[in-house]
Amino acid sequence: MNSYELSRNWFDFCFENPEKIKPNHIAVYFFAIEHCNRLGWKPKFGFPTSMAMEATGIKSYNTFSATLNDIVSWGFIKIIEKSKNQYSSNIIALSNFNKALDKALDKAFIKHNTKQSESTIQSTSESISSIDKQYNQKTNEPINQEQVIVETEKVSTELNPVNADTPTIKKTASTEIVNAKPKKEKSDVPENVRLLRADIRNFFLEYYEKKINMKYYWTPKDAVALIEVVKKIEFQYPTGHNPTDQEILNSFKHCVTAINDRWILANLSMTIINSKSNEIFNQIKNPNHGKLDHKQRAELAFIELKAKGLY
Repeated sequence: MNSYELSRNWFDFCFENPEKIKPNHIAVYFFAIEHCNRLGWKPKFGFPTSMAMEATGIKSYNTFSATLNDIVSWGFIKIIEKSKNQYSSNIIALSNFNKALDKALDKAFIKHNTKQSESTIQSTSESISSIDKQYNQKTNEPINQEQVIVETEKVSTELNPVNADTPTIKKTASTEIVNAKPKKEKSDVPENVRLLRADIRNFFLEYYEKKINMKYYWTPKDAVALIEVVKKIEFQYPTGHNPTDQEILNSFKHCVTAINDRWILANLSMTIINSKSNEIFNQIKNPNHGKLDHKQRAELAFIELKAKGLY
């Protein structure tokens, strides 16, 4: 099984059933293929609803559920274990069924290529027959390309007798473009900031895999959210205190590990951490209002004292 075979079977079905297919079907199915590929083509794998909706841009859970059910009914995906709600994960498997090669889409391509070949041959023959060749007045023979080049060189030699023996090469705009070395764009992000973001990202991916028992699918939205979370953590420190990169990393680790809200944990992502940052910070500052055990509260109290410079 590979992505090419799955894609070929899918678009054979789409071509034969155009009245059934919608863009959401293509988005969900190909994201399932991509997710399976990233997991090393596991026979069965988790397909989290919230992650799939975010990746495909589907905002409604009912729309996503109906789309997935259509793909299952068409035989492209098998449901191993169905999710109970939008906060839990489906366990699915990609169906690898073989189809005959003489499908309608293949026949359409063959028919199109045949027509295109006939059209090309016809246009080529017409263009050849319509060419009026120039003839040499002395020999009454067609002038070929070599004669044109020789005549051109003769004229240039006569115009420049001094440099007749010295070959000259004129640089054209295309030559300059080819010889020009590509300029390397300098990144405006300092090296230490890039390393800090990489450390935060790696910690979150490892924590997510241990906590949720599956790998996290990192998106560009998560990278933007990470930058905003770092800014919000820096803002929580006292005025005049410039936190080090290690302090910011430790603060992020404690913020994430301190989350005990069921909804946030069920939808855990970097974008959710960014949008719910105020609630998370408030939970750290007021541990009595949360559902933390004694050890967690002691750790959070230590973090707060260190952030205020009292320890």
